[in-house]
Parts: sequence; C-alpha cells; structure tokens
Amino acid sequence: MSFRLIGAAMIMFSSVMFGRMKISEERKKRALILGITDFVRGIRDHISHFRRPLAEIYNSLSIPALEPCGFIDQCRKNGIHTAWERISPMIPAESFAVMEEFVRRIGSGYREDELELCAYTIRRLESIGELASAELKKSEKLYRNLPPLAALSAVLLVL
Repeated sequence: MSFRLIGAAMIMFSSVMFGRMKISEERKKRALILGITDFVRGIRDHISHFRRPLAEIYNSLSIPALEPCGFIDQCRKNGIHTAWERISPMIPAESFAVMEEFVRRIGSGYREDELELCAYTIRRLESIGELASAELKKSEKLYRNLPPLAALSAVLLVL
C-alpha cells in the first residue's frame, strides 16, 4: 500500500511540475515578444532622434528580455539578419511574420521609410503582445488546474 501512495505522490508532484514548466514557457514567449517590441522601439527612437546607422544603434541598445537568447549581441557582431536566423526558431508564430518583414526591410530605405516601418512593426507587435498577455492568464489557469486534476483522476482510478 505504501508503494501506491509513494507512486501517487510522485504522479501528483510531476503533474504540478509539468504545469509550472508550461507556465514558464508561456511567460518566456510573452517576454520575448515584449523584448522584440522594445528592440524595434529603440531602433525607431535612435533613427528619429540621433540619425545613427544601424550598427551604432545595436551597440547602444540594452534590452534585458533579449539577453538570454543573445539577439542583441548577435546584432552587434554579425548584423540583424544573422541574429534573426539564430533567434527565429524561438519566436512565437504570431509575431514571426511581422519580424521577418521588419528584418528584411530595415536598413534599406530613407529615414522616413525606416520610421514608418518601425511604427508599423511596433503597432503589430503591441497588439500581439496584448493578445499574448490575455492568453497567458488563461494558460496559467489551465496549467495550474488541469494537470493536477488529470493526475488525481488517474491516481483515483489506480487506487
């Protein structure tokens, strides 16, 4: 009987940890979207106020949300195209197409075109970020409750 209880406790514990892991993944996705939005906003501000080239802009940007994935460092060393290739698998699908277009077009136009591209990208990423925040609340509820309930029902069936 004690082995069954130990097994039941292990199942319950693992289900709770699975839920926490999924919540952490969702939070990282949302933080990445917000970090990319801050990155584009920083580029827009530097183009607007200082009229610097992109290489200098990358050197002056510091965005904590993008530090773990090394995106800014790659931009500084190899440019935005190489950095994008490295980070693109981590990008949530909703914001992938928006950033793909931004990376393809940034640095190829006049100042006004660059500012409009940044403004457009920021608007799109902000709306995606708002949706991600709303989805995060729902996902947190789901992943806090569903795995332990499923594990509890499985334990009750076995015991």
